Amino acid sequence: MSYRLRLGESALVFFPPQTRDGHDLEESHVVQVMMKIESETRSHAREDVAAYFDAQEEITAAVETILIENLIIPLQSTFKIEGEGYVLVGEKKDWLYGRRLHLKWGDEDVRVCADKWVFYFQTCKVAE
Repeated sequence: MSYRLRLGESALVFFPPQTRDGHDLEESHVVQVMMKIESETRSHAREDVAAYFDAQEEITAAVETILIENLIIPLQSTFKIEGEGYVLVGEKKDWLYGRRLHLKWGDEDVRVCADKWVFYFQTCKVAE
């Protein structure tokens, strides 16, 4: 993986045609995703940002898996991931703006997904 999803920023994640778990994704797709922090107080925000940074590669890989699985077989509209010291809750929403986009990957048209995802990151205590 050559990228990481950053907090507070929207990203377009592109998927080329591929086979995954015996299912074909026959054309290129793009999905919008946004990562947000879910902090109870401003004082916790620094700790949360540091924790996100430490788990950023793992979180990006998990989110990418959810996005592509949703392209192959639609998932529920809310998804929860529990990591070591954090919880990530994803919400699938209608991507109205995306419907107006026409994107290409080289000469190939890219299918813009009807849904976008917003993920909320929150730290939690690790059980000992």
